[in-house]
Amino acid sequence: MRLHDFDGDGNLDFVLACESKSVDVLLGNGLGTFSLGRTFGMTSAPRDLRVSDFDGDGVPDIAVTLPSESHVAVLRGLRPAPASCGNGVCDGSETCTSCAKDCGVCEVCNGQDDNGDGRIDEGFDADTDGHTSCGGDCKDADASIHPGATELCNGNDDNCDGLVDEGYALGIACDGPDADPCLEGVMVCAAGGAAAVCNDSTGNSQRCK
Repeated sequence: MRLHDFDGDGNLDFVLACESKSVDVLLGNGLGTFSLGRTFGMTSAPRDLRVSDFDGDGVPDIAVTLPSESHVAVLRGLRPAPASCGNGVCDGSETCTSCAKDCGVCEVCNGQDDNGDGRIDEGFDADTDGHTSCGGDCKDADASIHPGATELCNGNDDNCDGLVDEGYALGIACDGPDADPCLEGVMVCAAGGAAAVCNDSTGNSQRCK
């Protein structure tokens, strides 16, 4: 649980990570009672919560860990409702975060169609590679990096499995294409990243140490 004034009314509210696969924001009225302000549906049980203005728009957001999926979801916070909220028109002063009554529910990256437009997690695939930031894409600004991509030998986790350059036996002692049989090099990534090569090129014909 975390305390914060999410709706800007001067009263503390709180946010809960629920085992029922949701994050609930309860708004306080300053009299010791709270009402449900918003529920964010999650694809698995959330755990740790942090509150901060992650996108720099002046509104508190919520970051929550999803341990079973090994990633963090960022949920955009609540804005105080404009005076015109509820008139049926989503005008320039309103957004889905400030007035869902007029502008509809915000889409959250959670594997669901939150706003009912027939699409899932739109706006959360920055590199348009077909994999969202909450769907396992560990570097959503690079279309070559995503789950299922070929792992290259380049110092990156290309397939987003939590491992870097797996399968290339880097650092193993080796004998390169030189004139001796000595293990004087180690396996390193080749140019282009398609393979690993031995960096032993000493050509020492003396007895191996």
